Amino acid sequence: MQVANCVDCGTPMQRVNYGYQSGIVLDRCASCKGVWLDHSELERVQIINEAWEASQADVTKEYSGLLQKTAQEAAERFDAAGREGVKAALGKTAAYRLYDFIERKEG
Repeated sequence: MQVANCVDCGTPMQRVNYGYQSGIVLDRCASCKGVWLDHSELERVQIINEAWEASQADVTKEYSGLLQKTAQEAAERFDAAGREGVKAALGKTAAYRLYDFIERKEG
């Protein structure tokens, strides 16, 4: 397939697969960052984006409680770290092991 040149700057366009595996191949200019679409590609990109957004609502619904709980626990531990010291507040969590590893490397 012949490589087209960018209509704005004349640089040869790169062909990229939208979303890495969608099968929608767009022409992209590495120089000016312009993107050019062939017939029906915009509609196909829109369909993929709408499906992704719809799936995110399900993911958010499924995991929002867990994320809120985790954020609350992190906030409580952060507050406790200020009062008790980092090691005491983190206990034997993965965060503690990471903190301890970094502290040993720096010390």
